[in-house]
This record gives sequence, structure tokens and C-alpha cells, in this order.
Amino acid sequence: MAERILYVDLAPRAAGSLTSLEYLLRHLDRRYQPAVIMARGQRRYGHFVDLKVNVVSVLSPQGQAVRYGGGIDRIRGGNIGAWIRRRPVVKEMWHGFGFLGRIARRFYPQAKELASIMARVQPDLVHVNDRLTVSRGAVWAANMNRLPVVSHVRGWDQWTLFDRWLDRGVRRYICISQAIADQMAALGVSRERLSVVYNGLDVADFPTVANPALRQQWQTPTQAPLVGIVGRVVPWKGHRVFLQAVERVAQDYPDLVAWIIGEPEVGQQGYLEELEQLARALGIASRVRFLGHQENVPALLPSLDVLVHASVEPEPFGRVIIEGMAAERAVVATAAGAVPEIVLDKETGLLVPPGDAPALARAICRLLDLPAWRIALGKAGREHVRCHFSAAQMVSGVEAVYAAVLEHK
Repeated sequence: MAERILYVDLAPRAAGSLTSLEYLLRHLDRRYQPAVIMARGQRRYGHFVDLKVNVVSVLSPQGQAVRYGGGIDRIRGGNIGAWIRRRPVVKEMWHGFGFLGRIARRFYPQAKELASIMARVQPDLVHVNDRLTVSRGAVWAANMNRLPVVSHVRGWDQWTLFDRWLDRGVRRYICISQAIADQMAALGVSRERLSVVYNGLDVADFPTVANPALRQQWQTPTQAPLVGIVGRVVPWKGHRVFLQAVERVAQDYPDLVAWIIGEPEVGQQGYLEELEQLARALGIASRVRFLGHQENVPALLPSLDVLVHASVEPEPFGRVIIEGMAAERAVVATAAGAVPEIVLDKETGLLVPPGDAPALARAICRLLDLPAWRIALGKAGREHVRCHFSAAQMVSGVEAVYAAVLEHK
């Protein structure tokens, strides 16, 4: 008899968590019967329908501020709110009361809605496809239905007392890197409840030969050196550093072109405008292409000479890195968080310090200066992904966690 697994991922925009989930469901053993709850309007909805998975869409508040209405919102946005933010003790108290408001206005109503869906689906296990603090409503809903929970931890977490209460209902945590597992252990989670399962992909999904029409589509000359950064357009992903490095590299490569592939989070369109202004201020606006969200990133990657990962904060994993390596692109990545677990410096890519535009520029120039080495790094990267970051190993690791949890259900 098939075991029913209910996946919950309420990311409002395309995200690496959903890409990984899609790979998981594509290869999941038939002894498991999956269903998915996702955000209404999610672009990836059709991908899961194509996999013949039962999908339920709900409104998702993820990434949006809680609105309390009336006087409270006026206080937050006015002089009193500014006064509170300047006083740490008062600010902490205010945030404490605000968190209680979030429990009442967001988490509990969401939990009630999700609990109703879970009662209809009747899963044997609930798999929340992100860390606990992004999945509070879903974990609470599973606890209401006395269902075992697995949390797939895809980012750094900080817990409140409320989260520690919810943690009692989580049987196991799947960590996407050893760095994440170490951080979860630091929160007090026992190592027995932590399993490291790296994100994976099928290298066959990533072509290694460029389609010339794509460069033409984005006004990029065939022979121009092309560097790119891929992912959510949010400040910590380091787009400012990337642009500063591009300005330096262009001094040696006057025909250099840079692609920025991705879109801002909900409510953060202003950051994209800041990047456009920075490109103009640096004098490189004519060589920077903002491609926005692209549904078929694997088709774009072979056009790049160098893929840049520029996160200025520790990266929980860095899915775009293994995607670039799978496409045989030379990768320059910032050495923080889990990135050194993926990139072998000078063997499958180059590592640079976070936030260091000069070091990033030097690494890019080094790869552009040495095309034979650049190609060799790309080939080594694809083989490294094939051996260590395959979809098969990811699915095997996740299924091992399911078996352990369901055995003691």
C-alpha cells in the first residue's frame, strides 16, 4: 500500500526549493503517493500538474508584511515607530508584541486552513519544503492533525519560543548542507534528528552547447566575453558586488557583457531599480542586460563564459552553482556557508571572499585570460556534479528519512 506524502511549499515566486521538489517528485519511488500544497499563482504549478501530482493552491502571505490596520500601522510608519526603532529595549518589546499579533493574524488562520486540507488528503507524513520559520503554519497544521513532520531546511534559521514549541512536532530535519546541519545543531537539535542530503539534479537536463539565438535575443555579440549571475534579485545575493566587479573587468575587456537573470522578491522591486541606477553610475549600463525571470535557465547557461555566484552572506547551499557546473560553465563563487562543500577551489571553480569586488574581478579576468583552463574547470565541474549532486542521491537520502519516520509512526 502506498504511503501518502503531503508536500507544503508556499513560496510565491519561482524558487530553488520548488526546483528541488520537482526533481524529487520526478524520481520518487512509487511506494510513495505525493500531493502538494503551493501558493496560488505560482508559476511552477503546471510543472507539478504535468507530473500527475495532486496540487492544491492556497493564498500565501510569505514574504509580505503583516498588516494590523488602523492605528498600529500608523504607529509603525510614523514618528513613534521611528522612535521605537532607535531604542533597542523598547524595540525588542514592540517586536515581541508584534510577533504575538503575527501568530493570531497569520500563523493560526493559515494553520487552520492547511489543517482542513490535511484532513481531506489524509497523508501519512507531511514534508514542509523549507525551514521551520518559513513553514510555521504548515507545521502547526500537521500538529493539529497529529501527523509526523519532516522539515527540509533550506536556509539559516533563528528560533523563537514559539518555534521551539512547534519543533516538538518535527520528527526529522533534512539539511541541504553540512553547514546547515551544524547551525541546526547549534540551535539545540540533536544530531540524530538531522540528515544531510545535498540538492541534486540530472546533468542530462543541462545542455553544454550554446544556442546562438539567445545571445542575439539579448543584444550580446557572439564573440563578446559574457559573465552572468542567476537567482533571486535580493540584496544578500551580491548583485552590487557583481556590478562593481563588472566595471573593473570591463577595463581589460571593453566588449564585456553581463547578464543578470532573475527577479526581485515580492515587494522588493525597488532593489532592481537601485541596481539599474548603480549600473548607470558605474558607466556600465550599456553592457548590462537585466533578463528578469527566465523559465528555462538551463538553456541560457551555456551562453555564459563565466557564471558568478556573489552572495555577500553565507550561502545555505547555492543551487545555481551546481546548475552552472552541470552546464560546464566555469564558476566563480564566494567562499562562505556551504559553497566550499560544492566548489573545489581551482579544480571545479574558483572561490573568492564574500563582498570583495576586486577579488571577484581578478578571478573573472583570470578565467577570461585562460580559456583552455576555463573549459577544463567547466568539464571537471560537470563530472563533480554527476558524482556528488545527482537527483538520484538526493532522492535516496530523502527516502531514507521517510522510511525512518514512517517506521515509527
